[in-house]
Amino acid sequence: MALLFLGLLITGDLWFVNKRYLNDDNFDRPSEKNSFFQPNVADIEILKDKDISYRVLPLNNPFNNTHYSYYHKNIMGYHAAKLSRPHELMNYLLVDEMKSLWDTLQHQKIPSIMPQGYKIANMLNARYIIYSDKFPPLRNPYAMGNVWFVSNIKTVKNADEEFEALKTFDPTTTALVDQRFKPLVANENYTADKSGKVELTKYQPNYLKYSFNAANEQFVVFSEVYYNEGWDASIDGKPVPHARVNYMLRGLTVPAGKHTIEFKFEPKSYYTGNKISLASSILLILVFAGYVFSEFRKRRKEL
Repeated sequence: MALLFLGLLITGDLWFVNKRYLNDDNFDRPSEKNSFFQPNVADIEILKDKDISYRVLPLNNPFNNTHYSYYHKNIMGYHAAKLSRPHELMNYLLVDEMKSLWDTLQHQKIPSIMPQGYKIANMLNARYIIYSDKFPPLRNPYAMGNVWFVSNIKTVKNADEEFEALKTFDPTTTALVDQRFKPLVANENYTADKSGKVELTKYQPNYLKYSFNAANEQFVVFSEVYYNEGWDASIDGKPVPHARVNYMLRGLTVPAGKHTIEFKFEPKSYYTGNKISLASSILLILVFAGYVFSEFRKRRKEL
């Protein structure tokens, strides 16, 4: 009876206290949410593209505008828990490109496609540039996609040198590699296979799958944030280490032939926590079962 009373007391306390902060007003019907994010002219035009391999870059209020993240893979946006390298790259280099592009659009007739010269946006795969929700976006034909081959490796000494090199290097042919990751790069120069191909075939927030086919060994750059506290790479199911390149992206040496490349987000802390939680739950169940069994035997003896 005491346990039952205590359980009801705890449940009641949690229920009524939690209702102060999370109640019926905090839940919306799907139809109400959808009506809040009505697609605009730019959204409708972009959503015609069924390819899974592109991102969008809004120029107007890019850090705080949540609308475009509802429909698209948005390069910009806000999150309190920022990774330092993407934050630095976007705040100091990408924002400069955005300002330059915005000035260009303000002083001349809006072009139908994005002009050349915005390599950070290209490297981050910004296929569509949104400058107004009332007009179709700019199409960026120079966006480099989710993944590409490079033929040259430029080794840098530290983060400062790598960041400066971003201002002058050509990401279509060169990858910048910190000297700490040099052991993961087989060569400094690779023979580009013009008939070779690598493409993203499956996308999930915690899983990426690529198909690769090339006549010789290639160095592949992935337009994804490097984060070694959880993201693991594999080739044909065999785990392989990958390098950080271009200050914040991922790079991987892939041998000749046909291969399947995969990235999975599997943080060890999460799985360790799951095991501890499971062991604790099992222990708690065993203790409770032992207590019930002990009480049952005790009562049988009394009878």
